[in-house]
Amino acid sequence: MEQGHYDNMMEELLTQAPDLYRNFTQIDRDLFNEIVERATPYIQKKVTFWRKPIEPGVRVVITLRFLVTGDSYKSLQYLFRVAHNTISHIVPETCRAIVAVFGDEELQVPPTPEARQEVAWGFEERWSFPHVIGAIDGKNIRLCNSPKGGTHYFNYKKFYSMVLLAVADASYKFLYVDVGAIGS
Repeated sequence: MEQGHYDNMMEELLTQAPDLYRNFTQIDRDLFNEIVERATPYIQKKVTFWRKPIEPGVRVVITLRFLVTGDSYKSLQYLFRVAHNTISHIVPETCRAIVAVFGDEELQVPPTPEARQEVAWGFEERWSFPHVIGAIDGKNIRLCNSPKGGTHYFNYKKFYSMVLLAVADASYKFLYVDVGAIGS
């Protein structure tokens, strides 16, 4: 892992080209550090006799790169020097941790008709789409099926996955996120 992007390129970008750091992670260093700090209790693994755990910062950046680029786990394994089957556990776990930590304060579905109207005005003003109160999209997050997992997570694309579903306003702010629904 010492030769991966996290240990080398991210620090280099931060010191020499902060705008490229933001392009790589899609967030600034302060927000990245806050996510790592607040998600660590959920994603930090214990050091054991058999392995040294992957540090929370690596887990967060792998997840961000997966969500930003849509790269496969096999592609990401070469960038971060973490096995693709390990990444298949890291991404869903880190997504759940981020939602658990930030969900109540950052994800707020407009509770009143006036608030929903404000979101609709944002879509009409910015994108010329009237009567829209959210842009929705989803992503199948590939995972390894457990030995007793059955076919619940086997999806129409012929692989095991869980679903990440999100609704955003006209300014790309998430209004709702759901991570963990079965892939089928």
